[in-house]
Amino acid sequence: DQAGQRQEALAAAREGTEIYRTLANANPGTFLPNLAGSLNTLAVMLSHLGQRAEGLAAAREGADLYRALAKTNPDVFLPNLINSLGVLGRIQVQAEDPQSGLAPSGEALRLLVGPLERNPNRFADLAKSCLDAHFAALQALHQEPDAGLLPTINAIQSMLTRIGFMKSFRGRSD
Repeated sequence: DQAGQRQEALAAAREGTEIYRTLANANPGTFLPNLAGSLNTLAVMLSHLGQRAEGLAAAREGADLYRALAKTNPDVFLPNLINSLGVLGRIQVQAEDPQSGLAPSGEALRLLVGPLERNPNRFADLAKSCLDAHFAALQALHQEPDAGLLPTINAIQSMLTRIGFMKSFRGRSD
């Protein structure tokens, strides 16, 4: 049955995360990125199974690890950090804390502008996902985008429109 398969998948994700944690403790330079990715996967699975508090903890840890990795090697890990922040924001909205979801999704959008400008086709899906996460939080709060973030949102939407990616985007603010 489907519930049993989900539980088996969750058990495997937990086991994989713990294996990567052990490996990262022994050799962080090699295995810390794997641990961060595993934490994101675990966070999403936990959230989908209604275990949002544990999912939030895993998402926060994954984002913190990617933040540290992006400081030392932004070309490689900044996209992972952006994705991880989007995951964290979405889980906070799902955990009925949309106010807390605004900060990570807003940070993801700010970080995304540079990579999206340099390579719009590569980052279009990530940009749309981050916009979706941010607009989901705003919608849950019945709020408009923060005035300080609005230029970033508009810039991202303009870049996506230029490559034909925005035609069906529902969160558009213009």
